[in-house]
Amino acid sequence: MKRWILFLLLGAFSLQAQAIFTLPGTPQTQKLPSLGVDKDSVTVSGISAGAFLAVQLGVAYSQEIKGVGVVAGGIYECAEGNPSKATDFCMKTPEQIAPVHYESLVSDHFGKNLIDNPQNIASQKIYILNGTEDKTVMPDSGKKLQEFYQSFNAQITTEFSLKMGHAFPSNKAKNACEVSQFPWVNNCHYDGAKNILQTMYGDLKPNSAKLSGELIAFDQSEFDSKSAGMLDAGNAYIPANCKAAAGAHCRLHIALHGCLQSPNIVQGVFTQDAGYNEWADTNNIVILYPAVGMGSGNPNGCWDWWGYTGSNYTVKSALQMKSIMKMAERLELN
Repeated sequence: MKRWILFLLLGAFSLQAQAIFTLPGTPQTQKLPSLGVDKDSVTVSGISAGAFLAVQLGVAYSQEIKGVGVVAGGIYECAEGNPSKATDFCMKTPEQIAPVHYESLVSDHFGKNLIDNPQNIASQKIYILNGTEDKTVMPDSGKKLQEFYQSFNAQITTEFSLKMGHAFPSNKAKNACEVSQFPWVNNCHYDGAKNILQTMYGDLKPNSAKLSGELIAFDQSEFDSKSAGMLDAGNAYIPANCKAAAGAHCRLHIALHGCLQSPNIVQGVFTQDAGYNEWADTNNIVILYPAVGMGSGNPNGCWDWWGYTGSNYTVKSALQMKSIMKMAERLELN
């Protein structure tokens, strides 16, 4: 079996074992509603492959994305379209990365009108976390990303001391902090969602013990998700105060799962247990959870950060990023 077939297999979880956790069929979906969220409040975060995609979104759509949260991710366009480079260089030996090279790629893309003006990155709020026990995406990956953002004068918050494996930290998780295993949500007595959202939006009101809003499944297909290798259904958490009838001023955060973390594999582990919803509920934040599926060149349901959807995967014309931004635009409309 070629190396790329095993690409981004998180921990020792086999492809055969995926079937144990994969739900049959498609959940009943509704149309993603128009809520009138503040278009100047859009931020994004992700874990692992979702973190790499979050960085891509933040660079390509820097005029619209105001903040980026990166958990176990790394530098923009690190793989340069090469799956082997993604696994061997970006994930395993990131100490060899020269951020200036990727800064030049950003400049080149902007010169060709493929991305927004990178000067916008200076006003973005950036959160970077890499666990010290992560052997999947080595900690230096986040440190190289920090250097990359420093060159654009972004506002950066980092956490590099957490003794966490390859995972998203949540106080609702059952996994021990130091492990790297399914479903890659760990309890480290550290609230990752809180720290990300607080970095993006400033001081937060206390989170909710009982949610007032609704976690919906929505139809992704109307956003050209099929051609992007995405699932038929994504999710969104909508606080009661953010429903269209309430007319409240709300913000939008996009949360991107990692490999083997889509809802048809882990059910509600990421959308319910990562901890975003409880903070969103009391702080008028809509959480958008797009979902990607397994497919050709992507056996583990990873977001595209190495080029399986096409060579344009890091710029504004990228299929997955276009689909996600169309979802954001829907939520922004009254």
